[in-house]
This record gives sequence, structure tokens and C-alpha cells, in this order.
Amino acid sequence: MPHPSRYPQRRDRITPALAALLLLTTALLPACSSSDETALPEVAPGPTFQGPRFLRGTVASYATLTNTGPLLVSGYGLMVGLHDTGSPEVPSFLRDWLLREMARQGVGQVLARQVLDASPEQILARNDTAVVEVLGLIPAGAVQGTRFDLLVFPADTQTTSLNGGKLWSAQLSVNGLDNPNRFLQPLARAGGPVYLDPIPPKLGPGQTHDHRAAVIVNGGVATSPRTVQIRLNQPSWRIARIISDRINERFPRDPLEKLDTAVPRSSVLVQVNIPQRFQADPERFLNLVQYLYTQRTPNFITQQARTLLELLNTPAHREEFLTETTYALQALGPNAIPVLQDYYTIGTPTPVRLAALRAGALLGDEQAIPVLVQFASDANPETRAAVARPLADLPSTFDRTVAIRQLLDDPDQDVRIATYEALAVNNDPMIERFAVRNPQTNEIKYLIDLVPTANPLIHITPERVPRFAFFNRNIPLVENRLGQAFDNRLMVRAGLMPVAHQDDPAPNGNGKPNAEAEANPPQQLPIADLFYQPPLRGSARKLQIGPTAVDLAYALGHAPTTKDAQQGLGLSFSEVAAALQAFQSQGVIEAPIHVQTSPLAASIYQARADDEDVQRSTTDIDLSDIPTLGQPGTTPTETPAESEPESDPPTDDRFESLDNPAPLPR
Repeated sequence: MPHPSRYPQRRDRITPALAALLLLTTALLPACSSSDETALPEVAPGPTFQGPRFLRGTVASYATLTNTGPLLVSGYGLMVGLHDTGSPEVPSFLRDWLLREMARQGVGQVLARQVLDASPEQILARNDTAVVEVLGLIPAGAVQGTRFDLLVFPADTQTTSLNGGKLWSAQLSVNGLDNPNRFLQPLARAGGPVYLDPIPPKLGPGQTHDHRAAVIVNGGVATSPRTVQIRLNQPSWRIARIISDRINERFPRDPLEKLDTAVPRSSVLVQVNIPQRFQADPERFLNLVQYLYTQRTPNFITQQARTLLELLNTPAHREEFLTETTYALQALGPNAIPVLQDYYTIGTPTPVRLAALRAGALLGDEQAIPVLVQFASDANPETRAAVARPLADLPSTFDRTVAIRQLLDDPDQDVRIATYEALAVNNDPMIERFAVRNPQTNEIKYLIDLVPTANPLIHITPERVPRFAFFNRNIPLVENRLGQAFDNRLMVRAGLMPVAHQDDPAPNGNGKPNAEAEANPPQQLPIADLFYQPPLRGSARKLQIGPTAVDLAYALGHAPTTKDAQQGLGLSFSEVAAALQAFQSQGVIEAPIHVQTSPLAASIYQARADDEDVQRSTTDIDLSDIPTLGQPGTTPTETPAESEPESDPPTDDRFESLDNPAPLPR
């Protein structure tokens, strides 16, 4: 193409006659318009920030975070392995679709007979199967492979219980229960054994709970990422870059991550990638981002820290904005530590001191440790529980370790559990951890956490990763007391087993031990005998394990493999939890058991009742081609320069000749 400068440019001249004609035409144009024609509407302005003044200058005052709530997905599936508590009843609108899906997935073929050993029609006609509705909430920032819990309901009226069942593979999508015959984009897959929550969910007014419902812990797997976005209230590349730079400066990406924490994609959108170190608690990270100030000068940070703490001294502000102010303090960064330290010990209200201590602990200030140690002995159990998380966030010191051990043995059970959960979410080395895995997939079935305490307690929780937390690793199984579960298909009894030595004297001629043998009787080894009869088919299993509740929990769920040949029964998390509770109620385990109820049921009921509480789209724009590692207001169009952003126990002869001990790996 020729360069423009090589050619002369034409310049049209406007003559006086032409100028007069233009003026006349301009004057006549209004007369030609229709009197009833309305002008085109102007573009609607962006939303304005209506929040409190102390949050001006934060990311929340310039933009809104999207996709920060859970995404409700659902679908239909087939529950198998029920103990004659299912039903051949299938809703008519589902039968043809189910038959097609089962045939498509290979049911009835040779390769599928290991799982379902009949044709699709025969399987639907049995009483050990049931068609179920499956619902789950994909968390914000989920990446491909993120797991989440599922809630399942029988889709028919005749199924009485889902206990013992296993969900066969199903696809989940938005509005997946509306019409299974139309195409819906699958966002997750579902499957796994059920977990019957022993505690009914806390529901809102007018909500009822189906007693047949069950939870599948970690049964959902996201197949598409959920990208968190920051949507600016007014288009501005400059503000988008300021917000991105501030987030990346405050929360830099982890060394092995490819993308920055914040990536500007347009003048109105910033993509947020949750760093790996925050994956266990993405809600906490998103709150820190939301209340992060874009100003970065040291003077501003120290002044704003003092302003926020003084605001907390006001009871009315503290009552209304305690959470937002605490997150804003934590998001300020290390330059705020000197100001926070001024509020650790001065005579301010306890909530203000705790807010300063929480922020200081998150920022790694070890000077917070002595004050937190004092609060660990506070008379109020709520205060003691509140300091558990800050202590867990701080580096390990002698005083910190002593305080945490004190809280783990606290007289209040809620304080003990809060302290354990704070340590567990940080993978603190004070918690000794073992994984029981699925031998087919090598995925974690559940964790066994050993908590260093004296007072025994067993904490069972399905949240995040299914876990059994044993407060005191040596909780014994009571000797000579028979424990029974699952209609006597599972039995356990602890006792003593004589151990003969090679140099033990032989008995005399009449078959009785001689005098030397009586003076030196053989040693006795504590042991527990375990018996299990599978529900449908298979031979009974007999094995010997260590005589503690920890050994029992491991042997019940572990399945032997070529790499780990220790004996075990391979039961699910739900079955192990039910067995431990049964044995504890029978006095075999003399330790209290606390079962953490799953919040999933209440969350899903609320999501179904009010669709506005759950975001109904995976993303506002198509970012499927952007690789990710993790997955509120107006502003001027440009920011100001300074605002840059007792009786005898029963006996059973099935315990004879047991062998193959299965101790917990040490």
C-alpha cells in the first residue's frame, strides 16, 4: 500500500454559495421531523456505590464480584445396592430416557457386568435400585476436578430408604431436573456411596425435610471451571489495571501457578484466579479481595488501619459492620501491623482487640501470640473458640503450642472442635494424618486425623474432606464386649491373645504344663477380632486388628492392594461412621462421638426456594479458552491520583481362628 505522504491530499473548498445552502438546509431540518417522534434514550449509567463511607476506595466500591456464590446443579441418576428398600416404580417421563442413558453407558454389556449384571429393563424392575433426584452446589472458583457434596432424593413414592446404596454415574447441569429429554450442558458428574446424616438439617419457616434424603460426600466432580470475575461499574481500562495490580501485589500467585491472581480481560472485566493456598477457604479470599483498598501508599495504610479500629470502638458501627471492617483490616497488609499492635493490649472492648489480633495473626505478626495465649484462658468459651483460628494462622512457637494444646483439651467441646478445625484447614503438623483411599481410583475416601489430647473424643465430619478426628489416638476398645452393626453382619470384640515363645517349656507327659511353665506363663497381646458378612454376595471376612478405635476406623475402610496388603473391609465413609456410632452406643468405644451435620441440605432447600441466592450461570462471558488455576458501586470514570487503586457380654463362635492383623500405619 502506498505511503500517504507520497501523494498530494485533495482539499475541497467551500464556496459562499455552498455555505448558504448548508445553512438553509440546517434551518429546515427540524420542521421536517415528526412532532410525535421521541428522541432515542440515553445509555443508562452504571450502578452507584451505596455502601458505608469507610469502604470507599475498596474494590467493592468500584466493582462487583460475580460468580462468588454456589451454583445449583441437578440431574437424575440410578441408586443401586439397596437392601430391598428400593422400588421398580419409575416416573413415566424418565423411563425411556433412563433406558437410553443406561444403554449408552454400557449397562447389560460384558464390560459393565462387574457393576450392573443385568439388562437396563431388568435393573429398573428390581427392589434394590431406585431412580433418584441428585442436587449439588458447585462452589465459587471451582476448577475442573473440584469435588462437592450431593443431596439425593428418591424420585418415586415407594422407595423407603437409600441406606447402603451407591449412586451410579450421572450428569449434572443447571435446571437438570426440569426436563431430562432436552439437551443441557453438563457441568459436573455425580456418583458414590450415600451418607445418611444422623442429624436433621435446620430448615427455614415452611420448609420440610424428606426423611429418605441422603448425602453423597464429595460425590460431585466439576467438569467445567467456575471463573470468578470482577465487573466494573463504569468501563475503564485504567481502573481495571489498577485493581488487577493491587490484587496481584497483595496476593501474588504461587510459584507453580501460570496466571496472575487478577488478569484484566476488558475495560469492564477482571478475571480472578484463586491461589492454591486459598483453595481450602475460597470465601475468605474473596472477602479479602472485595474489601481490599486500591490505595497503596504506606501513609494511607497506617491511617486507614487506625480509622477502621476507631470505628470499631463505636458500638453501633461494631454491631453493623464488624465482619466488613475485620476483612478490610486484614486486607491492608503488613504495613498495618504497627497500628494493629497498639490495639492488642490497650483497654479497648474485647471485639476490637480480637479484630486487631485476627488481622495481625493473618499477617504473621508473632507479637500477637502472647495476647492470644491470654485469651485462650478467658472465662467465655466463645472468646476461647474465637482465638483458635488466629493461633493456628501463626508460626509455631512454644507458647503457641502450649495454648493450642490447652484449647484442644478445653472443657467445652465446641472450643475443642473449633481448635481442631482451625489446625486441620491449615494442615498443621500438630495433626497426624492418614488417608484411606479408594483402591480403584486412588482418590481419598476419608482421612483419619490424630489429635494430641488427653481427653478422648471422636469427631466425625463430612465437610471439605470426610474425616474422623480422634482426640487421643489410644482410645481403646473395651475388652470382652461384643459390638454389632448392620443386622449383625459386622461384629467386633477386643481381648487378649496369648503369645507363646519358642523357648517356652513343653508340657509334661500328662499334657499339663510343668512347674517351670506355670511360673513363667506366656505373654498376652491385646487384639481385636473383626467379622464382616457382605450384604448381597461374597464370603465372610475375619481378621485381627489393633485394639483401638483408630485401628478399627482404618481397618473398616481400608481395602488391601498390591502396594498396601494390610487387611481391611473396604467400607464407605458412611458405613464406617454408622459402625463407630453403633459400637459407641453399645459401650465398645468409651468416648463421646460428635457428628458434624452437613449444611448441604439446608443450603439446597434455600437455593431451590429462592433462586436469587444462587447464581444461575457459569459465567457472564465465555472464558472457556482461558486456562485457570482456581476456580460493591460507582466510581468516577477515572480515579483520583491519591486513590490509586452389666452383664456378661454375648459371645459368638464366628471369632475363632482369626488372623491377618491390620494395624494403622505408623
